[in-house]
Amino acid sequence: MATMDSVQAPEFAFEMSCSKTACDWCRKVAAWPIPKSVLKSRSRDAVPAIYQVLGRATMPELMHETLLWLQTHMLSLTIIANALVDVGGGLDTALDPDAPHVIIFNLGPPRAYDGTPATAFTLESLSLDDPCHAHNVGPDPQWSHDMAALASRRAGVDSVLAGIIPITVCLRDAQWETSLQTALPLCRPQRAAGEVMDDDMRGMLRNVMRMCTGGINAGIVLHMPEDPQKTMPDMGKVVLEGRSWTWTPHDRAVLVGSLGDDGEPSGLAFEFLRYFDPELSPDPVDCFVTYHQLWPYHLIRDAAMRVLDVYPELEPYTR
Repeated sequence: MATMDSVQAPEFAFEMSCSKTACDWCRKVAAWPIPKSVLKSRSRDAVPAIYQVLGRATMPELMHETLLWLQTHMLSLTIIANALVDVGGGLDTALDPDAPHVIIFNLGPPRAYDGTPATAFTLESLSLDDPCHAHNVGPDPQWSHDMAALASRRAGVDSVLAGIIPITVCLRDAQWETSLQTALPLCRPQRAAGEVMDDDMRGMLRNVMRMCTGGINAGIVLHMPEDPQKTMPDMGKVVLEGRSWTWTPHDRAVLVGSLGDDGEPSGLAFEFLRYFDPELSPDPVDCFVTYHQLWPYHLIRDAAMRVLDVYPELEPYTR
């Protein structure tokens, strides 16, 4: 199994996580520790042609770029993971010790790479896979065994942190053995007594996942709002400050960009407008109101910051 040092070249060794043990609204792209595992057996394989625009000469460098992408979009992916588990049967299904599940994120090449990790890949598909797939969750057998054991161990009935779910990040046209493996926190949804998932709520959560995917593929980086009552995440971009990728807020005009000669926005801007712009439709606001009622953003942060306290076995994977 490889640590962070074994999947990056020195020139790409940017600082990724906040050095504080508990930061409220840090603008670093990763505000909590991220466990990860990448196998080195395919490190001599050529980088698939579809990723050559990224300028990464070796598979370890490309896998490091994958980790940067994941850390950059951590909030969006955590939102997706919690919504996906909820519509896919809930915590009892995802954390069943007799039938462990895994989330698969399938990535493709960038559509409009701007030199930042936010646009390095596109999220082409995602799935909550069944136990048959989960037993072969990734290339590292020890990681798979450890994650299956930890994922099935609940964090406690009274805890906001319900548990963790294994994540495998696969690259199109790359060998399965070079998949990035990680885990994301699952938060307990804040439902009222007797409240159940209905078709309307399921549709809202599916829309949230679609909007987050559209935002990711447009290079939009979500950030937890400072106002705990705000239901829409803050949106922005990442910029390199020193050796750290830092989130910076952007208003709608900057995110959308200028119109083309035909008066229409660019392709990525159109995707942003279509899936993630509350000015065009109240639907995004309604969907995120539903999401925020179930998982207020500060609960996501608090749960994520508790992962290593509840699962100290993950500590070696964060180095």
